[in-house]
Amino acid sequence: MDEILEKLKEVSKKISDIKGPFVFFGLFKRNAPENKWDIVISAYWFSKKEDDLVLFIETLKSVFGDNNIDFLETIQMVSPDDVFIKEFIKTSEGKTLPSEFKDCQIQNIIFADFYVIENNSNIIENSAQAETSNIPPQQ
Repeated sequence: MDEILEKLKEVSKKISDIKGPFVFFGLFKRNAPENKWDIVISAYWFSKKEDDLVLFIETLKSVFGDNNIDFLETIQMVSPDDVFIKEFIKTSEGKTLPSEFKDCQIQNIIFADFYVIENNSNIIENSAQAETSNIPPQQ
């Protein structure tokens, strides 16, 4: 698992250097005997999800090799404003990354095993501050 996590950190860095930082980047184990995992990513720079997904997959394949990503089931692109993303960030805040979480309940869903690769809660805070600073003063 350590090798997979290191490679996912490399994927995150390569894409962040091109597009900007991820708000959240996590790896979640499926509750299935196939031992498959889902990647959940969240960023404010998502614009054309299809183009951004293609970039993510191409970067993933370049780091792992074309045939070495069969541990993955899906890649989910989620808005930073999504309640699950906010809860995942809150759960992993202050932890050394990557961090593993087992049997963790978030929004009444139990996650047996997941890893947080990136947690940039400061991006959400900065975005919220920027939005409130753009509100014109009331007269």
